[in-house]
Amino acid sequence: MKKESLKYPQVKFIGWDFAIGEDNEPIFIEFNLTQSDPELLNIITHGEIFRGYEKRILDFAFGKSKKL
Repeated sequence: MKKESLKYPQVKFIGWDFAIGEDNEPIFIEFNLTQSDPELLNIITHGEIFRGYEKRILDFAFGKSKKL
């Protein structure tokens, strides 16, 4: 995924969608390059997955930092 994401350096976040198959192996469905999802900020600021990294992520997303 990292190799693929490097093809789109102008995109700050890529949404990778996977499912789990009957054999418990991941199945790639799609990726989303748009950053227009209104839930993104809610996920970053209120979700457990990014707990402790909110400021770094938002600074990167809004161009205040070049590095995550």
